[in-house]
Amino acid sequence: LDPETLVCASFLEKKLYLVRFDAGARSHRILDAIPTTYRGVPVETDLIDADPDGVQIAVSDFHHGAAGLFRREGEWLAFVRDLDLGIDAKVHGVRFASRDRLAVTVGSGRTGVRFFD
Repeated sequence: LDPETLVCASFLEKKLYLVRFDAGARSHRILDAIPTTYRGVPVETDLIDADPDGVQIAVSDFHHGAAGLFRREGEWLAFVRDLDLGIDAKVHGVRFASRDRLAVTVGSGRTGVRFFD
């Protein structure tokens, strides 16, 4: 997200982490950890991306035909909303095409790329 801060997801733990690194001290600190959810239920997150400002974070909800949108608020993470594709498919990748456009790849069923504005 910036030179000292990283966001990462754990597929099996169904969580999103915000981590601060101190290269000089060779240390790190977990600032926040929140569940990755779809319709309020914790889900496996496959891949993630952040917008160019490092504020909006998108995650692919692998088994649920959806993506999730989160937001970095200082040293905290916040869930914003589900991005439901309305299909029964595996969603593999997410990528911010711009600050306000998200590309989502679908890897099963009717495969392809879907966009959210």
